[in-house]
Amino acid sequence: MAHLSQEHIYLRALRPGDGEELDGNSDTAFRFTSGDTRPIPDLTRLECPGNGPIQQFSFAIIAGHRLVGEVICSGIDLSGRQCRLTMGIARKTDRNQGIGSRALHLALTYAFYSLGMEQVTADTSDQNPQAIATLINSGFRLKGTEPGFQTSTRVPFRHLHYTITLDDFNELKNRPHQETSLRP
Repeated sequence: MAHLSQEHIYLRALRPGDGEELDGNSDTAFRFTSGDTRPIPDLTRLECPGNGPIQQFSFAIIAGHRLVGEVICSGIDLSGRQCRLTMGIARKTDRNQGIGSRALHLALTYAFYSLGMEQVTADTSDQNPQAIATLINSGFRLKGTEPGFQTSTRVPFRHLHYTITLDDFNELKNRPHQETSLRP
């Protein structure tokens, strides 16, 4: 099993029980995946063993040796060469430390260079300034908004739709950052 790593942050395939562990330790309204434990797709065939063409898979975000969040790669369109990333960090104490930014960079590296995507999208709420900053600092550009309501409280907010292209991501290489690699 390969791991994507950057400094002490790495991504690995989500394992059974990871979603429940994250939900149990979470201080956020984000619901973590409990059943999506398919293997990371074969990098040469873009297929999950026994499941055919990939549509979605999840990575666990590991900081040091702790499970701190997850990244979901979904809406994978192989012909259109685009996908969507969704990410959550379970504990507030793990936020604002660069973990999400590094995990997003690793996930984008995987989407662009391993899956061959040309565009990646991500959505967040206008009520989540940390996510907005992480997306913008990672090279995403705002593409549109729409009204929404928080499910549990029915408080109105705006959905913000962001996108980044392979060309935009490649331009960011001039920024100083740690190289990413696959770890055995």
